This record gives sequence, C-alpha cells and structure tokens, in this order.
Amino acid sequence: MATGKTIVFLTPGFPANEEDTTCLPYLQNFFIELKKQVPTDLIKIIAIQYPFYVGVYRWKGIDVYSAGGARRGFVARMAALLRVFHRLYNIKLEISIIHSFWLSGSSWIALVWALIFDKPLVASILGQDAKNPALWTKV
Repeated sequence: MATGKTIVFLTPGFPANEEDTTCLPYLQNFFIELKKQVPTDLIKIIAIQYPFYVGVYRWKGIDVYSAGGARRGFVARMAALLRVFHRLYNIKLEISIIHSFWLSGSSWIALVWALIFDKPLVASILGQDAKNPALWTKV
C-alpha cells in the first residue's frame, strides 16, 4: 500500500453486508460507482453507528470498519468514539483525505482528526442537513 493514497469515508451507518440492500441505497450506489474510478484497496469506510456490531468486513471488495456506536448511554457512545479514533490512528499513514457524510457526529470526528493530523476534509450534506443553511456556518 502506498503511503498517503487512501480515502477514508466516515458515515453514521453503512450496510451490514452485501445483502443489506435497503440500508442507504444512495450511499451504496455512490460506492459502486466510486469503485469504477478508484481501486478498492484505496477506499476505507468507517461506520460509526450501524451496523450495531464492532468489527471489520468487506462490502463489494471495500474494507468497512463498524464501530457499533448505536448503543445508548454516554459510556457506550464514548467507547465507539474511541474505537473510531483508534481505527483512524492505525491507518493514519495511508490517509490522504477524509470524507464525512452528513453534518453530524461523523463530521465532527472527521474535523478533529483532520485538524490534528493536517489532512484535507470533505463533508457531504444531504436531506435534512441541506434544509437549514444556518447549520452550515456552525461547522
């Protein structure tokens, strides 16, 4: 793996497996099309809340890390946050850019990480995020 070539995507949720076709179909379509342009070994996805389990799996040839952060309670959420930062730290030399989906917790995590390690950040908005332009200035 070449250093500094990987795109890391942070998202609140991602399909649990290839049969999970009803979970965020537009996001699945995005990655299917992205695979046509970028080698799959240069794409990494970190799902913060869904799937509910913690682990690494492959979705259509792309490495996905699930932090299992949907559990309720402060301690459970902080544990998921630490798992995300730990995963990012483990692949920090490979990362060339961080792309977060939606103006949510994933964007805040990506922003902190990008500032600490001086990496470029892209944050995509969609749906309810795009309804309130006042929210854009807060991020």
